[in-house]
Amino acid sequence: MKDPTGAHTGQKLVHISEVTPFIEDEWAVSYPNILATAGGTGHAALDGISLRAVKRRRVVSEGEVQVSIDMLVKSGEREMVASRGHHELNYDYYVGVRNKNTGDTKLVEVDGLYCLRPSVRSGIDFSRFDEADEKDEKDDRKKTYVERRNELLKAFGGKKSLSRVTRWERNRITEEKVSDRMADKINESAKAMRERDAEQGISHDADETTEPMAPPHNNAATDPKDAYPLMGLLSAPELLALDQEAAAMIELSEDPTTLENPGWDTLVWDVMLNILSKEGDAKETKMLRLQAIMHLHYLIVLANAPAKITRAVRNTLIEKMAVDDEVLECLLERYTTADERAWMRSRSKSDSARILGYAILMWLTALGFKNCQRLGELSAAFQVNTSTLVKIAANLGCKVKKPKAKADTNMYSISLRMPLTFPRLKKRFVRTKP
Repeated sequence: MKDPTGAHTGQKLVHISEVTPFIEDEWAVSYPNILATAGGTGHAALDGISLRAVKRRRVVSEGEVQVSIDMLVKSGEREMVASRGHHELNYDYYVGVRNKNTGDTKLVEVDGLYCLRPSVRSGIDFSRFDEADEKDEKDDRKKTYVERRNELLKAFGGKKSLSRVTRWERNRITEEKVSDRMADKINESAKAMRERDAEQGISHDADETTEPMAPPHNNAATDPKDAYPLMGLLSAPELLALDQEAAAMIELSEDPTTLENPGWDTLVWDVMLNILSKEGDAKETKMLRLQAIMHLHYLIVLANAPAKITRAVRNTLIEKMAVDDEVLECLLERYTTADERAWMRSRSKSDSARILGYAILMWLTALGFKNCQRLGELSAAFQVNTSTLVKIAANLGCKVKKPKAKADTNMYSISLRMPLTFPRLKKRFVRTKP
């Protein structure tokens, strides 16, 4: 018999739960702990260990004699009595071979570890009888009564029984059959719809683009700032808070070099100083760009916060963002998912992708929508790869210009195409049965 793992194990000790010594009379007693006594013995000392069964008579009361059998473990000059009913299942167990002439039992090693379990299967391959059955017992428990009965009928049933099993399997409704049938019907309906619409001149190209995944936008816009307007992306409380922050920043920016960072992200603060120090821009343009870069700070703080938004995390977010509860609720409503508990929210993978999408739009708005670089610094602020931001930017309708040097990720340049053009999604193969 081969090892179930298919590998040669060499001198591997077999683990057994008990050993039954054979006595001249009808007694048969199991002593699992006898072999456990030898478990700590080295391989070389096995030859010096033997087992012996002795019959003992003990007077329990007057006229009553109790007969018992004890197993003696002999190692050299030392002989130990194995106590009954003591299991040591963590030991290495051995197999004993009994000498009929002397009555002694020698401990020996055996190759391999075997687990024999009867199993009835259909379509048995008799050439594999020398291999261990690795079937999981859990699968057996999952089978219904009818399935187990059919297996028995396949193995031992007559002609009528086999035909009944065949009819049952042919007419049986399985999950696979239902799924295949539904897929066929869906494909047939979709094909008929496309053919009917093609005759009427209706195109379904919009269904094959990334447009449905983009934030609220205006396809008819000719100016980039109208394609993704902040009024369509942010709520009224957020816009009001950002408007007040931006107005206060402009009033204090007569000399931007004297300003100190009150707690904005380093990248955000650098862009804010560039916006404030740039001459020639109208106040409305500066207000718009400042609002966008300030909202980007909120996104950076939220993206780097724990995924589980507890009460403690809420307090930390309010402190780092410097916003009130109303603005924070608007942010959490858009960028996180509600939990079963009213005060608990979480950030899923789709939420993280939405945060990055809005972050790119804020970045474009703050830098003027054209030739927006420094994507390497932006990806570092969100702790993601630059390639991830580039893919999301392309899905939002941006044109991506790669740098000449692959290592210089900051030289990636993104611009918003006008009119908005979304990339087409790759068509997926739908494998249908002939």
